[in-house]
Amino acid sequence: MGTALACRHLNDGIWYDEAYTLWFFALSPRSALTDFHLPNNHPFFSLCLYLWQWAYGSNVFMLRLLPFFCWLAAIHLSARAASRLGGARFGLLTGMVLMFSHPFVNYSCQLRGYIMAAAFFAAAMDTAIAHRLAPSRRLLALFALYQALGSAVLPTQALFA
Repeated sequence: MGTALACRHLNDGIWYDEAYTLWFFALSPRSALTDFHLPNNHPFFSLCLYLWQWAYGSNVFMLRLLPFFCWLAAIHLSARAASRLGGARFGLLTGMVLMFSHPFVNYSCQLRGYIMAAAFFAAAMDTAIAHRLAPSRRLLALFALYQALGSAVLPTQALFA
């Protein structure tokens, strides 16, 4: 049911912020990673969107699949992290709460980096909990990678806070 709520946004028209992302930041790898004339460039997302557009075309439905898959990943990873802490029921409840929460559904298909950052945060938290339960260097390295990628999605959150 929550997926149906998100899927209804797959064919939404392009919003102003999304158009700005497509026209200015997702034009090339260089513009994605170096153009900060406004603080709303999400560099790693813009780079991924550029590559996604190159691979799958510029059809709005196809473009919106990138954040939609990030949304699914964020829900799955958050639920898995919660189940590591409190068991399967707690994980299921966490996944359901996220799946039906208005902000998560709202960002599920937006051509902006917010849901990708949430997915990397969820991956980092899941990895941190896994490390706490069974310490390993591999998990620490994965945690650092997910944190770095999440920061690469929204670096301007730190710069302009």
